[in-house]
Amino acid sequence: MWSKKWISKSKNEDNEYFKWAILCALYPAKHHAERIGQYKKYYNQLNFENIDFPVQADEIVLIRFERQNPSIALCISEWKGRLSPIYVTDKDIAEGRKMIDLLLISNGEKQHYCWIKNMSRLIASRTKHCTSTLICRWCISHFTHQQDVHDKHVTMCRGIKASP
Repeated sequence: MWSKKWISKSKNEDNEYFKWAILCALYPAKHHAERIGQYKKYYNQLNFENIDFPVQADEIVLIRFERQNPSIALCISEWKGRLSPIYVTDKDIAEGRKMIDLLLISNGEKQHYCWIKNMSRLIASRTKHCTSTLICRWCISHFTHQQDVHDKHVTMCRGIKASP
């Protein structure tokens, strides 16, 4: 994953993976994006009040973060043979906000967040075609190469929170 430049994984020794992944997405580095030293100047740009680190993939905590940082919307997924959404900001709330795609890597005890720089590249291996793919962030199950088809799906998509 790292060699194809789909994901940006920070090298840090603290438990603030979530914070570094968000800062990496908001202030992308041209070189050595994994080095957190270049994000330290932005450390206090976001409001992490009442957010405990390491951040759990808990809807209440993630909604609190979004309320405290109204310019940001989140799409958090995990990889278990395929991309699976864990949390996605509601579409009506996400409108006008910067959507940040994160991949949660977990081994049971530790959770590590990485910024998904290019979701299309991440899922490109599902077909033999290497063209750019449009992905619905709210269900992560609709893929197309056509913008009009994608836009139509997004307006009708009920997302992962809606029951069938």
